[in-house]
Amino acid sequence: MLEHVPVTLTTEGGEEEAGSSTTTAATTLPLQALAAVTARDASTLVVTPFDASAPTAAAITAALRLPPLKLDARLERSGEMVVPVPRATPEAVAALAKVARAEAEAARVAVRSARRDANAAARSKEFSEDARRRNEKAVQAAADEFSKKVDAALAAKEADLAAV
Repeated sequence: MLEHVPVTLTTEGGEEEAGSSTTTAATTLPLQALAAVTARDASTLVVTPFDASAPTAAAITAALRLPPLKLDARLERSGEMVVPVPRATPEAVAALAKVARAEAEAARVAVRSARRDANAAARSKEFSEDARRRNEKAVQAAADEFSKKVDAALAAKEADLAAV
C-alpha cells in the first residue's frame, strides 16, 4: 500500500567558496527504498526506516501526510512509525472499484492487442489456409482464456471491496 509513496529528502551542502550560502538538493525516492513497511494488525501499519536519522523520519512522515493518503504517522522511541489506517469510506471504496475496473479494461485491451499482433505475425508467414485458421483459433482460445482470468480477478476484487 505504501511502498510506492514518493518521499522527498533534502540535503544541505557545505559552504560555498565565494560566500557563506549553502546549497540544498532534493532527492525523491519511493518509500520502499527508505523503509520497510509491515502490518501490525488489520488497521495499523508500521514503517521502519533503514536510516533512523531525524531528517529521513521527518521526510517519510511528511510524505504520508500529503494527499491523497493523508495518513497520520506517529514516531515511536524505537524509531518506527506507527500509521493507523482509517476505515474506507463508501466513496473511497467506489473510487477503488472504479480503478479496478479501469485496470481490468486496460488488461483486456492488452489481451486484444496481443491477439492482433499474433494474428498479424501468423499472416506474414507463409502458411496454408488451414494452418492459418488453426493458428487464429488457437490464438483466439488463448485470448478468451486470459480475458476470463481478467474477469475473474475483477470479480474477486469487487467482492473484496464490497466486503469492506
